Amino acid sequence: MLTLAQLYQQLRDVELFYEPVGTRELNDRDYEIINSYISGALDYMYSRFPLKTQDLILSPLAGKTEYLISSKFAVSNTASSETKYIQDGSMKPFTDDWLLLLDCYDEMGRQIPINNQNRLDGIMTLAYNVIQVPMPLVDRQLELTYQAKHPKLTGEMDQELEISPALIPAIAQYIAYRRLAAKSDDKSIQQSINYYQQFQASIEGLLASNMLNTDNRTTTDLS
Repeated sequence: MLTLAQLYQQLRDVELFYEPVGTRELNDRDYEIINSYISGALDYMYSRFPLKTQDLILSPLAGKTEYLISSKFAVSNTASSETKYIQDGSMKPFTDDWLLLLDCYDEMGRQIPINNQNRLDGIMTLAYNVIQVPMPLVDRQLELTYQAKHPKLTGEMDQELEISPALIPAIAQYIAYRRLAAKSDDKSIQQSINYYQQFQASIEGLLASNMLNTDNRTTTDLS
């Protein structure tokens, strides 16, 4: 995997990365701001494309049909007093990285229908992170496969990032867009718009060429 330090090293080879600050060295405040922009780029990419999936075990409760997917309801969250129905562990806690439900199976390996109005034994998504489970599924464990976010950036330069090198030019374009958008002059605003359009074009190009390789996305579990 690529570390945050290695990402910065590779970004230095992309000329537009430095345009908003010229040739001066980056200071601590620059790194803090750029890290937030890198996080923004990763959030966008991971929400648009299924670059990472996770598995989560949900144990439906008697008398309850709607479930908010939140770490407040995870067994590992000992600080929360909520009734727990997300079965995770301290070694692999649920970290609120949920983006989208992709698939569902019961404990016997049988696939559970999702959003099928004609199936009473299926589950429904009432919101992106709210699941409705019918009463017949109570007392059965459900394995939910979901599209996940990239892990949060800590700011530590040795943090490993789950990204393809093919994304680096697009990340640089996103950083230039965000840094120029923070300025108030007309020239910077127009340049910001141009970089955002380049960023969008880069993403579309990566998708069309399958450079993001979503068929071989990272899959992990919380069990």
